[in-house]
Amino acid sequence: MSASRGNPEPPVSLFIGGAWTAGSAGTRAVIDPATGRPMGAVTLAGDAEIDAALAAAEAAFGDWRTKPALERGAILIRAANLIRDRIERIARLLTLEQGKTLAESRGELTRAVETFLWNGEEAPRIEGT
Repeated sequence: MSASRGNPEPPVSLFIGGAWTAGSAGTRAVIDPATGRPMGAVTLAGDAEIDAALAAAEAAFGDWRTKPALERGAILIRAANLIRDRIERIARLLTLEQGKTLAESRGELTRAVETFLWNGEEAPRIEGT
């Protein structure tokens, strides 16, 4: 990872309405607390991006609420698997960004995977009562 060698990662874009977009409010450095040096940057959303994100979320909710519970559960299980497949890379980034140990970062991600799996497996059993 280039960030660990002092070369910050490029800014992370905003994901709005299914597409990556640049923010209009600039960027902010993400500082490695162990070294005090930038490890990357995040893109900042301006009013236009916030409005677009809210509109996209509202539009997506219309589709989501009509999805059968079985499909919703499958999406949550897929999310769990995607996190699990990337756990080492994400754990390293969390450690660099927050200063926690690698074991703590892995544990946090493992709990996230377990939560997504549990909810995904429970989704088909929801009866609305």
